[in-house]
Amino acid sequence: MPPQAAADKAEQVLSKHGSVLDLDGNGGDPDRQVAGIVGSGVANLNPAVVTVTIRASSERSRLVIRGAAKEGLIKQRAGEKAAKRIAAAMAHASGWAV
Repeated sequence: MPPQAAADKAEQVLSKHGSVLDLDGNGGDPDRQVAGIVGSGVANLNPAVVTVTIRASSERSRLVIRGAAKEGLIKQRAGEKAAKRIAAAMAHASGWAV
């Protein structure tokens, strides 16, 4: 999938699971980034920031999906769970391998 199509799919999946953040500029980085805030943790009450970085390769795109969330005394790994959920949703929607 071309990088622009992958970025569009990432925005679509993130908006379905939460809200897409508007990132201003990429600081000269050739990679494209799409970020959003999705619910995670117990009952999806802990907000997590999920960033999808799209790197162009020959005729395809390589995606790196990263999640981060603030943790309390009880570690829920909310960022990791959110990133895995977005990766699974993108793979399911696009027929990609995770």
